Amino acid sequence: MSNQLQKVVLVGRMNVGKSTLFNRLSVENKSLACDHPGLTRDFVTDKVDWKGKHFELIDSGGVLLGKSDADFVKLVNEQVMRLMSEAQVVLLVCDGTIGVHPQDRELAKKIHKLGKFAITVVNKIDTNLAKEKQHEFERLGLNRTIAISAQHGYAIGDLLDEIAAHLTTSGASKSDVKFKVTLLGKPNVGKSSLMNLLLGKERTIVSEIAGTTREAIKEDIRFYQEDLQLIDTAGVRRKRGVVEFVETLMVKSTMAAIRESDVILLLLDGSEGKLLDQELKLAYYVLEQGKALILLFNKQDLIDDQTADDLQYNLSEYKHFMKKIESLKISCKNGKNIGKIMPLVKEVWQRSVQQFSEIEMNSLFKEALFARPLYRNGTRLVLRKARQVAISPITIELYVTDPHYFESSQLAFFENILRSKYNLRSVPVRLVAKRG
Repeated sequence: MSNQLQKVVLVGRMNVGKSTLFNRLSVENKSLACDHPGLTRDFVTDKVDWKGKHFELIDSGGVLLGKSDADFVKLVNEQVMRLMSEAQVVLLVCDGTIGVHPQDRELAKKIHKLGKFAITVVNKIDTNLAKEKQHEFERLGLNRTIAISAQHGYAIGDLLDEIAAHLTTSGASKSDVKFKVTLLGKPNVGKSSLMNLLLGKERTIVSEIAGTTREAIKEDIRFYQEDLQLIDTAGVRRKRGVVEFVETLMVKSTMAAIRESDVILLLLDGSEGKLLDQELKLAYYVLEQGKALILLFNKQDLIDDQTADDLQYNLSEYKHFMKKIESLKISCKNGKNIGKIMPLVKEVWQRSVQQFSEIEMNSLFKEALFARPLYRNGTRLVLRKARQVAISPITIELYVTDPHYFESSQLAFFENILRSKYNLRSVPVRLVAKRG
């Protein structure tokens, strides 16, 4: 039996309901869906189980066939054609309220040429208009025609039965991902280029158009015998720049990806010679969420000596923050230090999940307090015991007589002691004072 998951791809023109159908079939990953044409650009995937069959479900970008001078449209179309050629089952999603569209016919012709098993999925059958036009779609000549309502879930079970019937094997079961790594940064900073470099394939569309990636793109990979998931997110703009509804959805998708992840790679444009306020806010947000953080200063191929000096000078303003965080200077264009990223990611992840014994914690902190006592209002602060209660983020409870005396400066004292003993760069640490 093959360990490779078989692929089922949703294709169709823009705004026919592919993403709504994907979300109906998907269990974990969700595609952005609203009445906005061309919202999905890169493809989104999830692993689906149905009656003992396991397959990879793929939501592709909306196709616009015919003459077009837009390079971006060509990139999306090329990606969709490649996805269809790799799939075992193709679902041609059509808008039942409109009837057969010329674009539907063109896509059906391409599917016929590929010789793929294909189902015409007539969406929005919950409307009277779609019921009247349903018979038209038989003319497309695909293997099956099934009428559904993605929004209300009508006939979804029938569609899944038809898909499962034409998968030759049960495929592989869901992978056991140990940890998740998310690429974060403002638009056009190089996230999609880095995603493709780390995967060793053209997974995401790379374009000079800001906002090309609109939702979290996820791929499972294996690195040094560890299964992990790599996630490319939409670029986050300054708040006042987020004015469109679509951009609001993009930001929500990105924030959700951060909360689901273990290690965040924050890409920065090194050629700007400074750390922008928005990027600093993103970094602090990541740490507040308890996620490990690595800074990647991209576009080193564009940096001259003056820009490098400017960057070093400007970063000195945040030296207290920078000394706690791992960083790399990289170039997605010439490959500088790209090979160092994943080993560093694994090392940082291992730091974030390490566990310290209660004996270690008590010995370390009590010795530090003996050497340098802490006082509050003339009272010497006493630590009865310390113990680690969680990993990722590393969380330590301090049992003390007066918890209200242990504010940010006192807790920072213990954090600094811990970091001076162990290498916890890029790893957030939480300390909580409790009465005990």
